[in-house]
Amino acid sequence: MILMYVKVVLAILCLTVVSVVTDEHGTRSIQDCTLWIADDSFTSCYLCLPCSDGSGFHGYICRTSFCDGKEDCNNGEDEDGSLCQTEPCANTQWRCSDDKQCIHSFARCDGRTDCLDGSDEDHNACRAQQCSAGELKCANKLVCFHENGLCDGYRDCYDNSDEAKCTEFQCPDNKWKCDDRQQCIIRKSVCDGHNDCHDGSDETLETCLDYLCSKGD
Repeated sequence: MILMYVKVVLAILCLTVVSVVTDEHGTRSIQDCTLWIADDSFTSCYLCLPCSDGSGFHGYICRTSFCDGKEDCNNGEDEDGSLCQTEPCANTQWRCSDDKQCIHSFARCDGRTDCLDGSDEDHNACRAQQCSAGELKCANKLVCFHENGLCDGYRDCYDNSDEAKCTEFQCPDNKWKCDDRQQCIIRKSVCDGHNDCHDGSDETLETCLDYLCSKGD
């Protein structure tokens, strides 16, 4: 096993070679890698694959960028049709129905079309999909959203069903209801100097004079 550290002015690339694959497209080394970018953000790749033209980051792109519908190698080889039909998707991805594109699993049935063939938002498939623990389905049964998004003042469902009937909705214990009865905010956000309620009621003098701060605030 070879461990190689490359330090550059803007970023650090750590690569560990784990295997080599040879197919009709030539020899492609598959590598485990993590990229640290200068602005302190980072991209962690389960696998990296090379661009034959040397483009990408030091000639490599994340495995999850292969066959994702967007050209990441300058020569576009990462979106080659014959390659994408045989290249398996990463464990964190879902394969579109055309067998030519992989998308992140959480992007399926999120209300936004990511597959070029639109299969990730197929209405019949999305209605049949079960939401994960802690999620709810929008009224149209097409999209799942986290239960904390219910009546939080921001639309998660395209049909706006997560923000409907909020006047009658009882906020959970860790949230506070704004005066307009349309929005629940985290209790620690009340009287913190920033308007979190769309109507500004969490920061009014009337509210804050009598409001008891949470323990630890």
